Amino acid sequence: MARLYYTCWRHMGVDDFSRLITAPAAPPLAEGHLEITHENQVSEAFPQYTTFISIKATADCAIAFTGIDGNDPVADPDFHFVGIDEYRFYGAVAGTKIAVIEAS
Repeated sequence: MARLYYTCWRHMGVDDFSRLITAPAAPPLAEGHLEITHENQVSEAFPQYTTFISIKATADCAIAFTGIDGNDPVADPDFHFVGIDEYRFYGAVAGTKIAVIEAS
């Protein structure tokens, strides 16, 4: 079954000179996945201290995030496309949710 994997992160990594590097600092705060189907699937709320997330899809899909109204997100198959095996980062905050649906 196709899945959207997501990982919640707090910090970026740092090198020996305390400079940021372009990689998240492990371990992550939380990890999860959603099945990519023809129906909207919604994650649990991201945990406290989340500042950004990474996602990877194993099939073409579309995603959405919790809006400013606080309601659960609804992914639309025609918007915010994520391609198969694409790996992306997004800024995020605690309490945000992500939704996914098959892309049309």
